Amino acid sequence: MATPVTMPQLGESVTEALQALEQNAAELGADGRLYTGYHGYWPTSNALEERFGGAAALEDLVQTAHSHGIRIMLDLVANHVHDEHPWFGDHP
Repeated sequence: MATPVTMPQLGESVTEALQALEQNAAELGADGRLYTGYHGYWPTSNALEERFGGAAALEDLVQTAHSHGIRIMLDLVANHVHDEHPWFGDHP
């Protein structure tokens, strides 16, 4: 069996955690059709997606990655927030 190659061996020092904020995967429109964000990213709150296991699990991931010389970049596309997200209604 081949020995796995690590990110630092490949010269990589950053990885991205995509779509970390809780999002609405789809919703039923007034016309009865199912709608989603065309980009697949429609955050509805500032909470983390359940698949990350909560803030403690994400913090553990970041600390473990840092201990191996790897940084975690969180993706945040502010103009893709859902109309139920606080940022949508709270902007100036």
